[in-house]
Amino acid sequence: MPDVTGSAADDTITPETPESRRTILKRGAAAAAAAAVAGVIGARRAEAAPSTHLLYLSAKYQNLDYYVAGLFGGGTIEVDGGSAANVPGTSLPVSLLGTHGGTNGVGVAGSASGTDAIGVYGRSTVGAALALGETPITTVPPTSGAWAAGSFLVKSGELWYCYTAGTGTASKWVKISAALKTLASPSRAYDSRSSSPISGGQTRVIDLTAAGVPDNSTAALISLQLINTVGAGFLSVYSASVGTLSPPPFSTMQWSSAGQRLANEVTTAVSTTGGIKVYGGGKTDFFIDVVGYYP
Repeated sequence: MPDVTGSAADDTITPETPESRRTILKRGAAAAAAAAVAGVIGARRAEAAPSTHLLYLSAKYQNLDYYVAGLFGGGTIEVDGGSAANVPGTSLPVSLLGTHGGTNGVGVAGSASGTDAIGVYGRSTVGAALALGETPITTVPPTSGAWAAGSFLVKSGELWYCYTAGTGTASKWVKISAALKTLASPSRAYDSRSSSPISGGQTRVIDLTAAGVPDNSTAALISLQLINTVGAGFLSVYSASVGTLSPPPFSTMQWSSAGQRLANEVTTAVSTTGGIKVYGGGKTDFFIDVVGYYP
């Protein structure tokens, strides 16, 4: 068992001697017991020497001495003289935490320089390389507190990323885990032929929830189809939470002559209640099928 010596600036590891193994366990545990109370665990980087001990941890818990060798790269875990391979799934008396951060400040910080450097690296052969706990914050994006750009939050199983620092609503967030939820089959949400064609300058508000888009969705994938077009014109589709645009500065679909039948798939933002608006830049019938939605 290696003997870790020297000051915080000393990165060397002294090879073990035959009689030092048990002695180091006891001496290391005694020294670390006080340090562990303050959340401090000693660590040493391995040199390019025969030793493969990349991280040394020593602590005392429930009268058991621990020595963790090669926590990053393999090695063994020794518990009161017994040992077990340091591999995922090993049966041990208690869980071992290499680093544990408190509620304030930064629990784990990684810094590296160079084009190939990695600040923090995680790997597991049987589980997740990184796990983020569910935040107790009621509202995400947050409406209070100071947030730094690069922060992540998990809320209701969804991952959020802060891209602009700020306090409360001044911080800017984007949900990066939203994946398209495709319906088992397209569902009809609206058909103007059951009422009347849309005319130039008209805006219609259409509810997509009955066609399978849940409240609080961010966007929907729809199939927009035109039929019985008159002359030339266009339709614009956008979220119902946006004020009426007349005319909108964009077109979602265009036609060039009378009697055309056209179709296209469109991804559009929706209101929190699953609503969209359709603006008519000409006269035509149209119908909308929901293909899927983004939560």
